[in-house]
Amino acid sequence: MQKLPAYLLFSLIMAVIYISAFAGFFINRNIVLTKEAILLSLLSNLFLMGGGALLVVYLIYDGSILDAFKNLYFVKKGAGRAIFYGIAMTIFFIGIMAGIGYLFKEKNPLEEEIGSNVDLLFLILIPVVSSISEETFFRGLIQMQMEKKVNYIIAIVISSILFSLAHIEYGVFIEIIATFLFSLLLGYIMHVTKNIIAPITAHFMYNFLVLLTFLYK
Repeated sequence: MQKLPAYLLFSLIMAVIYISAFAGFFINRNIVLTKEAILLSLLSNLFLMGGGALLVVYLIYDGSILDAFKNLYFVKKGAGRAIFYGIAMTIFFIGIMAGIGYLFKEKNPLEEEIGSNVDLLFLILIPVVSSISEETFFRGLIQMQMEKKVNYIIAIVISSILFSLAHIEYGVFIEIIATFLFSLLLGYIMHVTKNIIAPITAHFMYNFLVLLTFLYK
């Protein structure tokens, strides 16, 4: 068990995530995103969050890489149930977002910029990579490790606050609130299923459907 290196690595990852997020919030929003920049961002997040979470858990439990995946709740058992929860939660959240969108009509400049670059490849690639990297880190690592020490509701709320703050570069208050609400739902199905497939499914489906609207505008 190598907890000190694990905690140091986790702290470094958190620093990179939030420095990047808050820098993005203050940087001029007129910067044009290219497909290459989006791809680089996706791969960086996969390496940082997905790979980082895997390494942190590997160091904490001092097992094999396979054990590290299991400790992040990548498990086959209950996969069908997890997918069902993910699909159901996506439908439920789309209903919530429809209500929010009706009341508040703020546009998300970053989302619009990403959407303008969407083609058939990015329609799949963006949801796949973002859902795996973010859910592995925020749900598989942060929430589920916290649940071992505190009440699951506290773990879900704290991980959701962290998740929404990591998206502060959206620069739109309603989007940050929506991200927090979505994270609460993702956290709940993670707690119920104990399977990372559930929040990954929901996250993937929601991002996919949002990008699909840009592709066929």
